[in-house]
Amino acid sequence: MSMLKRAGALVLAVAVSVPALAGVRGYDVVFVDLSAQKADPVRSGIQDYARGDAPGLAKRCWLARAGEGYEAVYFKIKPKGVSVEQVRLALRGDRAAQSKAVAAAASYKDDVINGFDGIVAYERQGRLAAVYGLGPGAQKIYKKTLAVGADGTVPVAAIDQAMCEVAEAFDAGFYP
Repeated sequence: MSMLKRAGALVLAVAVSVPALAGVRGYDVVFVDLSAQKADPVRSGIQDYARGDAPGLAKRCWLARAGEGYEAVYFKIKPKGVSVEQVRLALRGDRAAQSKAVAAAASYKDDVINGFDGIVAYERQGRLAAVYGLGPGAQKIYKKTLAVGADGTVPVAAIDQAMCEVAEAFDAGFYP
């Protein structure tokens, strides 16, 4: 086999193998609950959604995202520098607070996470619930407001849509 043919075969093998090995993964995020409510069915619905395989009901939205959904959502562990106060400041427009919180999340490491892709914040106010996405490189904070039903819950399809829409905040810095 000539040198040119060998080089061509090697390039073809690498071109075919790399995409197959690369794969796409979901986002790793830290969840910050800004609500004062102890028992909240909407927050519980988001936790259940994040713990299971996301149903992917918002197919059109997820096709536009860099990630395939959420891979890891940390509800209890918060990296140093990511706090309710810091996220509240960011939501009020404090760019320095936003940068600090997102950088703290991105630098967190443990046995599972090698830096979070961003922060999902949640706040419940009466019959409305808001989900926010704060990510590296995002020029804005993404927000989706959910109407809470009379039974205090939100349908899984609405949670999926909200979680997808706020995930746009993570796309600029997302590299699976």
